[in-house]
Amino acid sequence: PVFKTQLVLGNYASASVYGTTAAASGAAANYPAAGAIDGDRTEINVGPASGADNDIGQSSWRSTVAPETTPQTLTLTFTEARTINRIKLYHLSGHGLETYRLAYWDGAAWVDFAATADIATGDEVSIDSTHELDVIDFDDVSTTKIRLTISGTVVALEAANVVELEVYRVLDISDRVKGVMVSRQRDYKLGNPLASTVTISGINTDRFFSISHVPTDAEVEEGFVNDELKPGVGLIVEMGFDLSSGGPEYASAFVGTIDRISIRPGSREAVIEGRDGMKALINKRDSTKLKTSDDIASNIRYVLNRANVSDYEMTLDDTGINIDYFFSEDQDPLSTIRGLVQASRHAVFFFNQSGTAIYKFFTTSTDLQHLYTSQIDWEDGTIVAVDTTSVPGQMSYLYSNSQTWNSTTAGWTHVTPLGSITF
Repeated sequence: PVFKTQLVLGNYASASVYGTTAAASGAAANYPAAGAIDGDRTEINVGPASGADNDIGQSSWRSTVAPETTPQTLTLTFTEARTINRIKLYHLSGHGLETYRLAYWDGAAWVDFAATADIATGDEVSIDSTHELDVIDFDDVSTTKIRLTISGTVVALEAANVVELEVYRVLDISDRVKGVMVSRQRDYKLGNPLASTVTISGINTDRFFSISHVPTDAEVEEGFVNDELKPGVGLIVEMGFDLSSGGPEYASAFVGTIDRISIRPGSREAVIEGRDGMKALINKRDSTKLKTSDDIASNIRYVLNRANVSDYEMTLDDTGINIDYFFSEDQDPLSTIRGLVQASRHAVFFFNQSGTAIYKFFTTSTDLQHLYTSQIDWEDGTIVAVDTTSVPGQMSYLYSNSQTWNSTTAGWTHVTPLGSITF
């Protein structure tokens, strides 16, 4: 058995966290270059501001001309040199990029390091674009700038669109790890959804995991990143087997972020605790209204979007169940999703081992249309389409059959063992 543990440092492209700036060869109105690095991976704020996106808008970049006519560029400039080896490119739904190239600035000239398969050379990483979310890994480079050059789109002769461009450094710390424990269970800190957690025992004899340690130049060369070790740093754990031939094979066991790093000086160890994407849904208030009488799965998608989970990072089963419901001002995304899942009857919501938000709805028949007439009805649990009536000596209930409500008492047995129990 073998395991691989990696830190995911960045996103260095973030304007708000790292001060990165963006410039483009041209930008359409309401689609500025800065929209590609504002931290919004979703499409609810794309284009001009409107009531649908809380008057935010402008959260993506669009070129002014088609890249087939003239190649279009998006250039990111960091505040200092960054070591990078991963880029995530979020396309606009239905308007993906077909042909593009990535380059970094070496201080004197642009150096191409990755390109889509149709134009990649032997010296570049070849990208098989998904036209949705491309995750591009490459060898470490240290640079102050990167440039995206687009020369073709999926829809011919239309403008180039980038919802978000993110830049990371993935750092393998497997040789510093003594043990890993990954578990998925009911997590009462998160309101009892299924959640994945990880606990890692790390070797800290050289203070690699000590946040207060200031590394030397030599230690920086070895990969010390003490100033970046903080809650929220990405964490990936893979497990597998080292085969007798062909080398180790791994499968994803955990994708999430660091919650806490505890240093144990006496044992010269560090304990790293992490949690999956469920953490991003707690302690965040949002008073945005859900879509009235829309499908529960669509509302879960909308809540996840509000929590900055892209459509490309979720798998949601449609339910055919509609609901009228509005956020209260003290509502958080996780509580809202829990309520929506509860209204879905046989359903479950969680983040899988690859970090994708999963909502599954299990049914073998047509489901009830749960329509809440008001927020009060929602909070009180009153459903207008289902009724259970108690009368002395029996229990009757109403059920839907081809849109007709029927009453029945069949199958219910009245039991009064002490003469004091009634239904």
